[in-house]
This record gives sequence, C-alpha cells and structure tokens, in this order.
Amino acid sequence: RDLFTFAALRERLESISTAELLATFHAFADDDGLLDRESLEACLIELVPEDASSRQSQAQAQLVHEHFQNLFGVFDRNSDGKIDIREFVCGLYLLCNASTDQKLALSFMVVDSNGDGHLSRDEMFQFY
Repeated sequence: RDLFTFAALRERLESISTAELLATFHAFADDDGLLDRESLEACLIELVPEDASSRQSQAQAQLVHEHFQNLFGVFDRNSDGKIDIREFVCGLYLLCNASTDQKLALSFMVVDSNGDGHLSRDEMFQFY
C-alpha cells in the first residue's frame, strides 16, 4: 500500500465530515462494532487521500506498522484489545487539529446512542 503519513491523516481529518468518518469506522468494524489492531490500521489508512502518499519501501512499511502498534494503545483506553466508537473518537482527538465544532458534533453523535438528537442523563453517565 502507499506510504501512510500521520500529517496527511491529520490534514484529512480537518476536512472530513462527521458522517463520512463514522461510515469509515463502521466499514472496518466487526459485527460488534469494534476494531482490532489490523482493522484500526486499515481504517486510518483508508482516510488518507491517495495523492498524499507515495510508494513505500519494505522498511517504511515496517515503520508504519510499528507506529500503528504503538498507536493502538493510545486508542484502546480500557486495554481490552478492541476499539469501540468512543475510543476511536477519543483517539482521533489526539491525532488531529479538527475545529471545536467538528469535535463537538462527533462527540454528540457518539454520546447520543439512541440517535434522538438529545442527550439523556443515562447517555451521559454511560459515556463517562
């Protein structure tokens, strides 16, 4: 695959819509809505635009893979070996410089688990 760059990912995350980001997560998640190490790597690579990358050597590919192994621990907040949508969103906060409005919109969508457009006390406690 083409060379993954974290700078390209951060740039892409600044312009991606909340719906597209969530769709990409769900495209790589398993039936339980979780990502493992390999699917997180594939998901993040999918977000990088093709024109932001170049052919990589085997050494570069290994370096990228090692970065993902380390990055997985940042995303996997409860250390269960899987990443749910909430952990994914929290991990992305650490990677990107998205606007406050984008972060709030994505956070709201994640916490609003029943999708009714309102946050209940139970939804807030479930998240925190």
